[in-house]
Amino acid sequence: MSNGNGSVNPSVAQPSQNAMETQLAAMLQQGGQVDQILQRSRSTLCTNDESDLYRRIVNDLESVRRAYSHPEMKFSCGVPPVVATPSYVTALKSALGNGSLIDLLFGYSLASHAGLGIFADSLYRKAWDEYRKQPTAYRKVLAEIIPQDFLSWAAEQLAAEAYRKGTNATAADDWDVFKGMLDSQLHHGLVGLGLPTGLPKLDAALNGLSGLVLVGGEPGAGKTTFAQSIVVAALQGDPDLTALIYSLDISKHLWFERLLCQRAGVDYQTLHHQQKSDETLLRLSEAEKYLRQEILPRMKIIEQPQDKDWFHELRASFNKLVRATGKDKILVVIDLFQRMDVSTILPDESEQKSHGKLLTDMQKDDFRLDAIKQFRDWSRNESMPAGAPIVVISEIRKGDDSKQDLTLEDIKGNGRIGFDADTVLLMMTPKNSGGSVTVPVNLRIAKARDGATRTDISLMFHHTVYKFTEIEPSSKKARATRATSDANSFDSMAGT
Repeated sequence: MSNGNGSVNPSVAQPSQNAMETQLAAMLQQGGQVDQILQRSRSTLCTNDESDLYRRIVNDLESVRRAYSHPEMKFSCGVPPVVATPSYVTALKSALGNGSLIDLLFGYSLASHAGLGIFADSLYRKAWDEYRKQPTAYRKVLAEIIPQDFLSWAAEQLAAEAYRKGTNATAADDWDVFKGMLDSQLHHGLVGLGLPTGLPKLDAALNGLSGLVLVGGEPGAGKTTFAQSIVVAALQGDPDLTALIYSLDISKHLWFERLLCQRAGVDYQTLHHQQKSDETLLRLSEAEKYLRQEILPRMKIIEQPQDKDWFHELRASFNKLVRATGKDKILVVIDLFQRMDVSTILPDESEQKSHGKLLTDMQKDDFRLDAIKQFRDWSRNESMPAGAPIVVISEIRKGDDSKQDLTLEDIKGNGRIGFDADTVLLMMTPKNSGGSVTVPVNLRIAKARDGATRTDISLMFHHTVYKFTEIEPSSKKARATRATSDANSFDSMAGT
């Protein structure tokens, strides 16, 4: 019998063929348990949907009985045909295998009661898809024919669905779902809810990565590498996570090269050198083996989105990744926000000019941000009650070169993305940092919610091997001063 998640529990002994036959006969024969339940349920039907479902189940029951009364003859070359022994097990298997002779939930229920574990497991999700369309009708018509463990699981799913869609009458109805999610998170040690970033101080300040995270920084600050490091650390820290990366600024080939360099600790120049030492070859081989086993099977990188309606694009890619990996928890990275092409869902430039209404970059930003937020709301599920964590990398405005620090106002665009983001991280490098293999980077948490701390974190960017490490700042007082100076900018923009 199914254990509730669509898989058979191998520790439970499956009934013998004779036991299955006895159980099915008691249920399916004339006057059996199914007849008795259907007879009782008939008087409770109130709607046309319920009556239609009742008639369909009765017809399905007759189909199984006909298959039992007329077993297939077995043919063998040169031997007279032999009539098979009538069997309810064989009749039910035939109906289930046909796929159209029996209602999927009815078939699942019968298979579960009879101990046909393989058939029950194969029908579990399809049975749920049918049940969710008319749960009241199924409960009235089939009553106790439906396994109790399925009903309990389905009730939880329907409650969670109503919670996400906001269809419960009051917050009191939502509370049980919230409490169940919270208890589950506490039980599994997911108190902070956020994903690990690989940087302990950043994790402590943010309580892990969650929500819509905006990363802005100067050219050369390592924004893409920073996002890449987060993806790897998050996948390492959560075996149930997948990662969907839209690499709109660099090629997938370069993304993979950087990933290999980072894992192996080999610089880019050495990676492309014809002659490599045995130690380098070993490190590259071990890095590739690790990536193939632990990271790449739960990662997808897209250079050219198929749909420029970004909500549809994100939703379709998420569904494909869920089917491919069996995971429904995802981290999304979009690099770069300004390169999200929205041209095919907006009037083209020539048409806009002919009407004297050329869309501005700020208006295009609105389309991009609306799609991202719509996807985040759509992606909410039991594993991600707040929706998928999304990291968006953004350009900054070209301003005064003498300016030492970045603020929220330096994010390129109309400012709405900084306002709508849950977290804003700004990456700043010294003006004279060129020519070195390592570059100090000041990572400023310019905006944060849900108990997170706004502060500065000192990093070292090892750009030849695409890696970040945390370092102790030279002056804690200076860091605190810089963080305080940004508070006014944050408060005026976030209002929180």
